[in-house]
Amino acid sequence: ESYFLETNNPILHGEAIAAGIIAEAHISVLQGILSIEEYSEIKLFLKSKFPTLNLSKASISEIIELCRHDKKNDLAIRYIRLKAIGNAEYNIVIDENVIKESLLNYIKS
Repeated sequence: ESYFLETNNPILHGEAIAAGIIAEAHISVLQGILSIEEYSEIKLFLKSKFPTLNLSKASISEIIELCRHDKKNDLAIRYIRLKAIGNAEYNIVIDENVIKESLLNYIKS
């Protein structure tokens, strides 16, 4: 959401949350925790309710930097790991390369 505040195309808070949920669900799949079926269900539902954000590969570094300064993070970037729909673990430290991979997946989908 903060990234888009700097553009001529600000987005709604819910749109940013939906994109974040899709990205976090993808990370959970990459880590072998969330099933691909549940990830697909989450992604299809959220994309039916919210537009896909217009992100570019060039925006990823700036988005990660903004995550680093988010009030919920301290020295590390943290995320919510989805074990299943309705079942999550909170404040999990995440590597920036995994974030990049997940955002690239979001851009492609």
